[in-house]
Amino acid sequence: MIKKLGGFFIHLIPNFVLILTLVVAWKHEWVGTLAFALVGIAYIIMFWGRFPVATYLIISGSLFMIAILFWLNWMNRKKLSNENKMNVTAGE
Repeated sequence: MIKKLGGFFIHLIPNFVLILTLVVAWKHEWVGTLAFALVGIAYIIMFWGRFPVATYLIISGSLFMIAILFWLNWMNRKKLSNENKMNVTAGE
């Protein structure tokens, strides 16, 4: 029973790492941009040739999309912050 639980948690380590990265990236968007882009690249490099191209597009493409969204939020953070302050002061 203990061996089965150990094996189960061993396979969950990558998920825990991504969740931790997401928690950190929630406040620091550049961390999310860098981390999710690197994970997408690492997946392609480590598993190239084992699966059809569609698999890489689905898995790495999702990670790249998350990285792009973090990057866009990081680039527009000041603008979004100023708009939010103006809405609060205007009473909206």
